Parts: sequence; C-alpha cells; structure tokens
Amino acid sequence: MKTHKLLAGIFLALLAHDLDAQQYASGKGATILSGMISFQSNGGDLYGSDRINFLQITPSFSSMVANNFALGGSLEFAGQWEGGASITSVAIGPHLGWIGGTEASTSFPYFIVGFRYISQSVDFGSPLFGSSTASGTNISVNGGTIVALRKHLGLNIGIRFDLVTLSQNSQSESGNIISIGAGLSGLLFKAGE
Repeated sequence: MKTHKLLAGIFLALLAHDLDAQQYASGKGATILSGMISFQSNGGDLYGSDRINFLQITPSFSSMVANNFALGGSLEFAGQWEGGASITSVAIGPHLGWIGGTEASTSFPYFIVGFRYISQSVDFGSPLFGSSTASGTNISVNGGTIVALRKHLGLNIGIRFDLVTLSQNSQSESGNIISIGAGLSGLLFKAGE
C-alpha cells in the first residue's frame, strides 16, 4: 500500500508541474494527457457457451521536463469475464520517454519506457474454487505517434510490448504482451500568439 501512495504522490507532483507550457506540445513545460480504451467480446461455438469479454482502460500523462523529454505515469485497469468467472488487474507506475516534434509539427512521434506495479485477482466463479490474488511487475516499451486533430487534441496511435511477471505463494511466472491501440491525447501548452 505504501508503494501505491508513493507512486500516486509522484504522479500528482509531475502532473501539477508547470501546466503553463511552451509554444508546442513537446516543449519544456507542456503536458500530454492520454487515454486508451479497448473492449472485445467473443462468443459462439468456438468460445463455449459463455461470452468472453475483455475491457482495458489506460489513462496516462507525460510532463515535458525538457524539450522532447518526458516523465510521467500511467494507470491501467484490465478485466476479463466469462460466465461467473473473472480476472481483474490494476497496474500503476512511472515512465520516461522521448516525444518528438517542434513548434511547426502536426504529429509527435514517441518512444516511452515504463515500469508498473500490478495487482491481479481471479474469481473462479464458484464457492468450491474460491478466488486468488497475485502481484508483480510490468516493464513496457511503447512507440507510436500523436497526430494533432486540433491544436490541443490529438489521435494517439501506438504499439506496446510488455514483459509481465506475477508472483503468488512464492511461485513466479512471466509472460509478454504485444498490443496495438488508439486513443485520444490532450496537448496542454500555451499556443503561440
């Protein structure tokens, strides 16, 4: 719990950092707020009698501490439901990265590396089997671009690779995830006069 409070404090401090930014979205002092969401529902004979539903929500922020260099953080909620069974996970952690672009840019390519703490719970949907919890870490590498739709709003398109390790009862397992996503980004900076 101390880790969650420490990370939340760091994120709030970075978010509060100097929202009166430079002249463009990746200039020192600018902030980029992003959100990605995905939903998937599988059904039919191939997937059994119950639908399998997936939901993932990932808000994040990046505060430009120097031109084209950002520190920030992200929070992720992911869930999977099938009949009465469910798996839910929450991940939170910092990231750092390069976000390209100049005052004349209408797109901002990025490369971000992050570390997140994960807490996952599994409900097997039956009192006989109960539930379990696991925790661990996630190292992620993201690349993509933010295309400005308006001066302060962008379409974020990216690819992400995650290396995940979860531990439960002194046993640890690792895996990886490759995902492609899209979302919206708020580009907070002072526009040129």
